[in-house]
Amino acid sequence: MGTPTTRRSPAAKSAPVGRPRRPSAGGTARGNSTTRGGNKSAQHSDIRATRALIAVAVCGFVALVEVVTGSLSTLWPAVPASGLLALLGTAALPMLRAGRAEQQAEVQRLADLERAARHQSLAAIDAMSGTEFERFIAGLCHRDSFTVHQFSGGAGDLGADVVAVAPDGRRIVIQCKRYKPGNPVPGPDIQRFLGTARAIHNADVPVFVTTAWRFTRQCRELAISQQVVLIDRDLLSHWNNGISLDKYLPAVYA
Repeated sequence: MGTPTTRRSPAAKSAPVGRPRRPSAGGTARGNSTTRGGNKSAQHSDIRATRALIAVAVCGFVALVEVVTGSLSTLWPAVPASGLLALLGTAALPMLRAGRAEQQAEVQRLADLERAARHQSLAAIDAMSGTEFERFIAGLCHRDSFTVHQFSGGAGDLGADVVAVAPDGRRIVIQCKRYKPGNPVPGPDIQRFLGTARAIHNADVPVFVTTAWRFTRQCRELAISQQVVLIDRDLLSHWNNGISLDKYLPAVYA
């Protein structure tokens, strides 16, 4: 007598071992787009609800005032009118915001154009020779109604490249130094200028002009203690673009 064989039911077969199936990319993308669409719809709904609440609040306030003052029958048309105005005001808010954004963009554009023009003028100044730079500074003084007595001093100028008289009568002695923009002006240059500006050239206001971006700390400390006006590359650019030299000079006290 044989051994009875046991049949396996289809449900008893073992499932193939492998990685779980991932959702298709299309399904994920559809899910994400649906989520984003839902977020935008929710935002628009919140905006509409906010506008409606503002309109209802305005109408309610007007109605309350009319009830308290006893003028409900005569002023009742103001309630829907005020609600309409509130709705129009809330609808106009996005346009006002857009107008402010456009105005800010225009201001930024003009600032970028001004900055580009300044860089172009500074590049032209960098291309000048030492004598051309001194004549250029003398020309700026003349433009600002300073009376120029000397310019392009040369090797024996003893630190006075430009000598001018300000509209208020003060004697201005200017030394012009061309440096590479990245090289700071060293302290000894200011010390040598101070040795002659007042003692020899009788300067009321010594002015040191340079094409460098900055002065060293020693230069700044000397300038503060000895009342020397320092004009670096940035201030020179503004001066060239129309700022008058007398805006950089110390105030005159009566």
